[in-house]
Amino acid sequence: MLRWHSQPLVVCDGADVRRTLVADLAADSGLFLDETVVLGRHGETGGVLDSQVTITGQDGVLLVERLGYHGDGDPDQERFLRPGRRIRTRSAFGRCAEELLAGPDEVLFEVAGGGRLIRSFGDAGDSVG
Repeated sequence: MLRWHSQPLVVCDGADVRRTLVADLAADSGLFLDETVVLGRHGETGGVLDSQVTITGQDGVLLVERLGYHGDGDPDQERFLRPGRRIRTRSAFGRCAEELLAGPDEVLFEVAGGGRLIRSFGDAGDSVG
């Protein structure tokens, strides 16, 4: 069982962040991820972000997700981010998937191959605990 609670990733103006997470779960294992991305410091729109996550298990692919943000104030991206610049993602696969529950103002997605993903949006200063 791996539990990953990361510190917030702040993508400042001028940044060009490329990150990839690949996990292959063995039988009877579990993976819990809790990650927060903040797009820009106070008063910034944030730089470029290309974040990819791929989770596989015994029966194949469980999740492939790509989050792209280009930080140039594009109105389409701004609508996507309302009400704030913080994106929190909690996900669980395998043995620990059932223990992941959504709280207020969070959206729960059931992953077809067995797992859960919860996403919430807010202001950069909002509590994520």
